[in-house]
Amino acid sequence: MAAVTSVPLAEELAFRGFLLRRFISPDFEAISPQEVTWFAILASSVMFGLLHGRLWIAGVFAGLLFAIVFKRTGSMGGAVAAHAVANAMLAAYVLFFGQWHLW
Repeated sequence: MAAVTSVPLAEELAFRGFLLRRFISPDFEAISPQEVTWFAILASSVMFGLLHGRLWIAGVFAGLLFAIVFKRTGSMGGAVAAHAVANAMLAAYVLFFGQWHLW
């Protein structure tokens, strides 16, 4: 359950709420989602991917997706929702097919 609720919230606050905008300015709170740059999106997504260990490539792609949702919607809620849906779909796949190595 935490993988679909608290983990997306915590990771999105850290990576899209802070790090993505911190790559642009030390005053990260002054940076709106629409102002984030492609460099910041890529750099924060690589760091997000590395957090996910041996599944780092999938993590980078997921980070890119969540950052683009954040930029396009202008909302942390959109990124959290996308992350929660992705985690829920992954959990369902792992449980249904017994692919525990993906978890």
